[in-house]
Amino acid sequence: MNNNNMKNIKTIKTILFASLIAAMILPFAGMDLADAANDKIKENNKVANDKLSKKNVKC
Repeated sequence: MNNNNMKNIKTIKTILFASLIAAMILPFAGMDLADAANDKIKENNKVANDKLSKKNVKC
């Protein structure tokens, strides 16, 4: 029974360690996604502004 308890403790420690590593890595992965979304917004704004300026020239 003592041996089984040690396996459970080792498993819990492994899961906690993996969670710690994931918690340190995930914020950096999220920054890339936010940066990509920000670039897309800037691109959409540029396209919209170009269309508006072309409409104003035609009038």
